Amino acid sequence: MVKDGTDRSLVYVLFACWLGWLITAAARQISDIVKREIGTALGLTTRLQISLVVDFSFWIGYIITAVGFGILSDKIGRKKIIYISLFLFSIPTGLFFISDAQSFIYIRFFQGFSVGGFFPVAVALLGDLNEVKNRSKAVGRFVSGGVFGAMLGWLVSGIIYENFGSWQVSFLVLVPPIIGVALTNYFLLIESPKMNAKYRDREDDSLSIGMTIKKLLMNRFLVIALLFCSLDLFTLWVVDDWIPYFVRELYGISPTDAALFRALSAISGIMGIIFFGYFADKFGRKKALFTAVVCGIVSLSLLLVVAVWLPFEYMYPLSAASGFFGLGEFAAIYVLVMENAPDNRYGTAMGLCIFIGNAIALTGGPLAAFVSDTTTLGLYAFLIVPLIAIILRLPLSLIAKDPAFIGFGEKDE
Repeated sequence: MVKDGTDRSLVYVLFACWLGWLITAAARQISDIVKREIGTALGLTTRLQISLVVDFSFWIGYIITAVGFGILSDKIGRKKIIYISLFLFSIPTGLFFISDAQSFIYIRFFQGFSVGGFFPVAVALLGDLNEVKNRSKAVGRFVSGGVFGAMLGWLVSGIIYENFGSWQVSFLVLVPPIIGVALTNYFLLIESPKMNAKYRDREDDSLSIGMTIKKLLMNRFLVIALLFCSLDLFTLWVVDDWIPYFVRELYGISPTDAALFRALSAISGIMGIIFFGYFADKFGRKKALFTAVVCGIVSLSLLLVVAVWLPFEYMYPLSAASGFFGLGEFAAIYVLVMENAPDNRYGTAMGLCIFIGNAIALTGGPLAAFVSDTTTLGLYAFLIVPLIAIILRLPLSLIAKDPAFIGFGEKDE
């Protein structure tokens, strides 16, 4: 393992990346709470239309730059891609304030396109800087920033809409913090030691992008990890994008109440991410994933039962449990993806993870909305569809390879 910087510098890097994931998640998920109001303002009449315009458009832009910048980061370094992505993200986020029915979908696409390189490259940087025994903890702490960000976005959205009657203002108020976080990353990040060594040794990386990707995808265990992550993201985006809408429609609660409901699940998810980060570093990524999946199946199944038969108050503990186990998986799966790739291809592996994962995951919202619109399942489709995706992850967690914990020991780096 190539190491660089002091322990303090690693803390600064983690903090800067954490802030970046927090603020981008907040600006992305503002729409979750006011999805109905956005749909009305844009003249959208079905849930499928809302899903395609508000969510699908963002993720299409996001996955394009995720894979491109992931690959590029293995060649030119991580730092500049991270802070430039954040600066660019502030532009479309501010443009929502003047958006209309014709321009919204293009601005939303640009918002995703501008920031797609941030997450996979930040995870790759943390993978480069942290040893095996600390890697899941570091990635888990970083991922928790997105959960805090989602809560921030939900609360800002709900409070501003109820007080000012405008969903556009919610995006606008986050522009200054985005720029501030971009500056923080510019000053606090250090470059990957692998990149510094590469420049120093003048290493020739002449393998084409196509051959690089082909070589990675020939590793069946990496493909298994990528498929697991895809189904994980599929569940996450259906739940995150539609559960606030689901509880508002089913129980008639306010935007702020919906935000608080989701915030409880998110807080529980933060604890799950931290717990499974330690679990994965102690007992292995594979065991952490299997445990989280089994418990996730039970909790989401019970949540569906409550939604059908019991009052809203009973939703809280099971939603918290679903958040704990569902988000907890991410502390292990991203690390498993990197550890099934060569050390000098973490950026490419994470770029593929976000590209393939979200390409599959972005079908979740439209699929659940289509099932909800066209079958007797109605609103319950927004729980049944993600539950099926969790069940499909169970066999994958059993056949995955855990390179860092083969023979209950750590691999040499």
